[in-house]
This record gives sequence, C-alpha cells and structure tokens, in this order.
Amino acid sequence: MDDPPGRSFRLDGRNSFYSRMAHQLGPSFFLIGGFWALGWAVFVHLDFGAPYFALSLILLLILFGGRRRSEQGPRRPGELSAYAAFNPGGERILGDRRPEEMVRQLVVG
Repeated sequence: MDDPPGRSFRLDGRNSFYSRMAHQLGPSFFLIGGFWALGWAVFVHLDFGAPYFALSLILLLILFGGRRRSEQGPRRPGELSAYAAFNPGGERILGDRRPEEMVRQLVVG
C-alpha cells in the first residue's frame, strides 16, 4: 500500500520529509549545528551549558532578528521592526509599553 501524497514516512532518501528538509537546509546548516552541539557539550562538561545556550539565543536574535523572510520582500521605507533595537534611533512601535509608563501606572494608579 502506498503512502498518501505528502505523507511519506520512509527513510530511504526518496521523497521523505527528512530528505526534503535536509536538501532545503543544506550541508552547511548541519555542519554549523554540529559544531554548536560540540561546543555546547564541552560547556556542559565545564558546567556552563546554560550560559552557552542563553548566549547562543541572544546571538541568534542579534544576527537574524532584524531580517525579514524572503517571501515578505524587503522592508518598505518607514516600516518599523517589532524590536525597537533594530529600528533607526531605537524608535518604538505604536502600543509598545515602556518601563516608565508601567511604573507610573503601578505607583500613581
């Protein structure tokens, strides 16, 4: 019995989800991921696994947080990012909560 279209669970390399995903990601993704995992294992052994993981996430946000997905196209002039850190001059979007406003609301009411 054949699998329904789009639901192939074979791992023989022909038309399986994993082989398609590996083809789309490319070998550099797995090479970089392997080096990251090796570094994480070393830092876990040194009892610094959590800081390594946290700094990795922060680095990913800094490196890729300001980029847009290719299907969305380039950012239009004047369009702001959801993260104020990636906007020119740190400009915030409408509806953003600032710590000073929250303190004023909690203290004053």
